[in-house]
Amino acid sequence: PLGDRDLSGATNTIYETLKTRSARSAVVFNQISRGANEWVAPNRSDVIHFSLCHNRHMSFKTFERAVAGRALRFIRDANHLHRLIQFYFPGADGFSHRHGPDAEREFLTGTLDPIIGKILTALAARHPIKEFFFVLTADHGQTKVSPDSAHNVKPEIVRRILASLGCELYVPGDAAGPKPTSAVAFTQGGSFFIYLKNDETGNWYDPPRLRADLIDVAAQIDEISQKPYGGVHPGWLDIAIVKDYAASRYVVLDSRKVFNADAYFSTPAHLKKYPDGARRTQGLFSKRSPDIILLANYEKGFFFGKKNDPGQHGNLSSDDSLVPILFAGPGIEPGVFPGTISIVDVAPTIAAIFNVSLNSADGRILPLF
Repeated sequence: PLGDRDLSGATNTIYETLKTRSARSAVVFNQISRGANEWVAPNRSDVIHFSLCHNRHMSFKTFERAVAGRALRFIRDANHLHRLIQFYFPGADGFSHRHGPDAEREFLTGTLDPIIGKILTALAARHPIKEFFFVLTADHGQTKVSPDSAHNVKPEIVRRILASLGCELYVPGDAAGPKPTSAVAFTQGGSFFIYLKNDETGNWYDPPRLRADLIDVAAQIDEISQKPYGGVHPGWLDIAIVKDYAASRYVVLDSRKVFNADAYFSTPAHLKKYPDGARRTQGLFSKRSPDIILLANYEKGFFFGKKNDPGQHGNLSSDDSLVPILFAGPGIEPGVFPGTISIVDVAPTIAAIFNVSLNSADGRILPLF
């Protein structure tokens, strides 16, 4: 519910948009559901079960089958099937974190594929299956890293580096909150997010200065990353993405040089390494997006993690970024979409099937028919 309330009110969700056509929608297990008529939310036992899986006390396969059981009960017990239903299965993420991307095929074929089959059978029992449209996709990929302490740049290491640069860090759970501190930092596996207070004014509500605050700190982190530190091998930082508040964009710091993001990500080598990097970086820019984003050097096996798991994500790399997107349904012929498409194209395309517009969305309507 907190996530739903915090979404921008200027942009309708697909569920809110479909209400203009009186089309009922449901969300099964995803954390975001604003505007849906029904939400089968993760409950307390689900959260406990997931935590036990995450801490290696239970199997993610068992967890995924439990999620499937709730999805199947929803299909069976609904008085009338909703016009749009989103089913979300989170188990593959945790499984490939723990066992690495090489184990994904086993999970997909042995666990998730039979679940999808049961979902299709249950739907066919309620309505002719040939009249359904289906979209199958994933929110991200997974990258194989070196799961040892010499390649794991743990949060404590980054926080120690920031402290050495004069940053007073907020520690989650501190009753005083982040306001008295000068930095907030946390990880997402393949990247590390840093928020800095304006060092000149000492106020959080003043944007930090591009050169004096952000680039200077990012450059010093880059320099430190080139040497052994805290038991971690050198060379763990790939690039830093720095927020330019004045220009409403991000710039790239690579080898202590600052680049325009469009120019940097458009070179042939970077196009392959960071698919659609310029658009995705710009799409991240918002009021609450990080001031500095450190990208781990995946090519040398580095990552930012709390545990030494062999699978990580949260970077702009191709392994993190490239996922399958498949559409099927009445009137859709076999084929491949031309050019680059993205999961942000899914919602506008679904809206178009219902003959409604999702003008405020970043994506485009894909040529399905």
